[in-house]
Amino acid sequence: MTKAIATMVGILLLSHGGLGLFIEGEHLLGLFDVDIALDLTYLTLGLLLVLVGETEVSAGLTRGVVALGALVMGGIGLVGLLDRHLLGLAPTGFELLDFLVFFGIAGSLGLAVLQSRSGAIMGEAHTGAVVRA
Repeated sequence: MTKAIATMVGILLLSHGGLGLFIEGEHLLGLFDVDIALDLTYLTLGLLLVLVGETEVSAGLTRGVVALGALVMGGIGLVGLLDRHLLGLAPTGFELLDFLVFFGIAGSLGLAVLQSRSGAIMGEAHTGAVVRA
């Protein structure tokens, strides 16, 4: 499940970052902030997430990259709450939907990590399989 979420979020970030490269200094559809620092962050993070989601890597590396994504997106959101221009890195300023994206992605990635950790701790016993004694 963590790999699937990593792939989906990675594709979303790659799309958003890729589109943003062509619309610098404006708001995408008048709704989302588009600045080069964010675009590069989205592209880098999206590429990492797609790589761990689509290749055979260890579960620990997958969880680590997904957790990093959650921390980066949550961190951008928190700093953005304090300064809508992200300390000068986002000159066009954040809108409400930007924060929904930041915290929504951070939350979904964080839940994916927690879910995968609980599965590893419980030995995947929560899969719904019938266990007979």
